[in-house]
Amino acid sequence: MDDDGYTYDQQPQRTPIDIRLIAIFIVIIISISSAIGMGLYANGAANDLQNAKNVLLLEVKAHNVTTNQLTNMTTLANERNTTIHQLAQNLTSKTNELATMTTNYNLKNTALANAMVNISHLMGNITNLRNKIVENRTYATFRAFYLADRTNNHSSMNGTYTNESYASDFKINATKALIRCAFVMVFRNNSTTAYINEVNTTTNGTIYLDPQHDIEIAAPVVGHLFNGVNVTRILRVW
Repeated sequence: MDDDGYTYDQQPQRTPIDIRLIAIFIVIIISISSAIGMGLYANGAANDLQNAKNVLLLEVKAHNVTTNQLTNMTTLANERNTTIHQLAQNLTSKTNELATMTTNYNLKNTALANAMVNISHLMGNITNLRNKIVENRTYATFRAFYLADRTNNHSSMNGTYTNESYASDFKINATKALIRCAFVMVFRNNSTTAYINEVNTTTNGTIYLDPQHDIEIAAPVVGHLFNGVNVTRILRVW
């Protein structure tokens, strides 16, 4: 009680041990809070690390995909280059073939032109030779020849110039005159043979001639009479 009559309650006096306990409690609280904070931080860091890992994996996959695409594109480009090279070779080959064909074509054209010139010359030669070839002539040409021929002037009186000789010499002379003429043997049933000539004219057909007398005669026929004797066989030599 003080001098004025008031009474005051006395507060209990705290010991140093209580203060230490409080301090320890505060430290524990702070440690726990720090641990919780560190745990949260660690979890966040772990999550960030996982996310970074996932991002890295995605980037690796994307890189692999890009690398594969690049490899495929390179392979495709190489294949296309090979195809282009082959096409270029084929084009070169075809160009060479075309050049060869063109050369051959030009050579053939030249050869054809030369052949045409040669044919033209040959035709001219044939025309010239035709006038020198023994062939059938007109009746007028043949008649003019045998009237001018002197085979019939030979004499058979001495026995060295026979009927056969007339026909043989007449054929020789007609051939020299480029007139196609046959030497004809007419066999008869009395064992005799007559010799005459045969000419095929282009205007009057076949003409038979007795060369000894320059007389045109009828055609001999097997089984019929020729100069009064039956004909058994006829042989012609052109």
